[in-house]
Amino acid sequence: MRAVQRRNQYLCNHLKQQTGAPVCQRIRGDAIDDQVVTWFFEALRVAEIDVAADTLRMTDAEQEQVVRARQQQVARLRYESQLAERQFMQSDPENRLVAGELERRWEVSCEN
Repeated sequence: MRAVQRRNQYLCNHLKQQTGAPVCQRIRGDAIDDQVVTWFFEALRVAEIDVAADTLRMTDAEQEQVVRARQQQVARLRYESQLAERQFMQSDPENRLVAGELERRWEVSCEN
């Protein structure tokens, strides 16, 4: 048994519905449907590119935030290290307990 292939058609039946006149136009739909599908996928590609660009912009912004946070952390650690060094250098060598604690803090800040 042979399968019957049905094809889409687009009809202009406005006059038929309004006045009972015959269908004024009949167009095979295959070519139209193919073109509409092509345009649909082209539109999707453009949307995908826009989404990818937005994602890249967001990733760049997040990366910039991480870099700024790291730079601030480094600056803070440098300050703490310099402060510990200044305190150690200003301590009285006679006071070994204070000097020892300041030296320990300085070394810890230098390790970070």
